[in-house]
Amino acid sequence: MMLKAKNMVSKNYKLSFTAASFMMNETLKVAEKYRELKDWNTAESFILENNVLQKKTLSTAKRMFKEFKLRVQALDMHELELFINGSYEIQKQMNFLAICKAYSFIKDFTLEVVRNKYLEFNNLLKETDFEIFLEDKSYSHPEIERLKDSTKVKLRNVVFKILDEAGFITDKKSRIITPVLLNKEVKELLLKSNPEFLKIYLLSDGEISKIVKAGR
Repeated sequence: MMLKAKNMVSKNYKLSFTAASFMMNETLKVAEKYRELKDWNTAESFILENNVLQKKTLSTAKRMFKEFKLRVQALDMHELELFINGSYEIQKQMNFLAICKAYSFIKDFTLEVVRNKYLEFNNLLKETDFEIFLEDKSYSHPEIERLKDSTKVKLRNVVFKILDEAGFITDKKSRIITPVLLNKEVKELLLKSNPEFLKIYLLSDGEISKIVKAGR
């Protein structure tokens, strides 16, 4: 593990994703209503007044709506359309893209831990992998250093749950890392917008290079 100087402080991580894990169906409802109404204030009012998210309390609905809005806003219009209109597997892949775009913490963990382990033929994701990642990031992210142990456990559980529901873990107990079969439409869209995000699906640099060359 490479230690970083205390003065190398990066932009704070958004850790509010613990309020809403993968939750693709709820995110889709928010995305569809925003596209229909084309205004976030109007969409929020409708969703909360009609309890579209089906939450027991208004405060919970408000808190979760905030997270779903953050994810939907992270997608550009082409990505949003594919998310709404795609097949179930496409929607899963686009939802994971939205999460990685909205929360750099999850993106960094996916790239620096999950992807690296997979490419090194070490496909067992351990709790200690997460603990080491947190310790490493705490040097450049003081907000992590200030977290309670119980919060760190919650972060780990939600991140692992997201990876599981996105299809990157085949066994909840042993946590075997496996790449998803990236849909052609998702691949082509990311090729046009930002090929770097192909990495969150655990593709190697060589695989991405081939995709880029084939798309020229």
